[in-house]
Amino acid sequence: MKTDADGTLQWLNNYGNDEYRKQGNGIAISPSGDIIIAGESQVTAIADRQAYILHLKADGSLVGEQTYGTQNDEIASAVEFTPEGNLVLGGFSNSVPGGAGYLLEITPALSASPVWERFINGTDINDLAVEPGGSLLLTGHRVTGVLEDLNIIKTDAQ
Repeated sequence: MKTDADGTLQWLNNYGNDEYRKQGNGIAISPSGDIIIAGESQVTAIADRQAYILHLKADGSLVGEQTYGTQNDEIASAVEFTPEGNLVLGGFSNSVPGGAGYLLEITPALSASPVWERFINGTDINDLAVEPGGSLLLTGHRVTGVLEDLNIIKTDAQ
């Protein structure tokens, strides 16, 4: 959905149907005004989720969409552009025993093969920022017993 400064609806699109559940969790705007949405896609109510990226033009028209991950749950919670113009996704994966933070870099063309993929044990990634030099700042949480602690992580892109 997009509104103008006065709140007047400019366009509204829905993605997903009775067979595919799709959910947006994070959003980024490219320098050219394109809209990138990070989230999750699930084929059926009992299937595992995959990280999902939706690419729209500023007018709401579909450029492309892609899923990433394995047969285990992978969820994209955040998306940001790198200085080179690629996309970094952050989220959570159950592909690692006990779960892990999930990071991957993809091209704006939404290639099915990530530039790189990385797991960070012991944390979920809820949001991220890319520094001008390319380092990543991540925030999320880790479970310690019955409590959840805030995590802030700085790491190189790869």
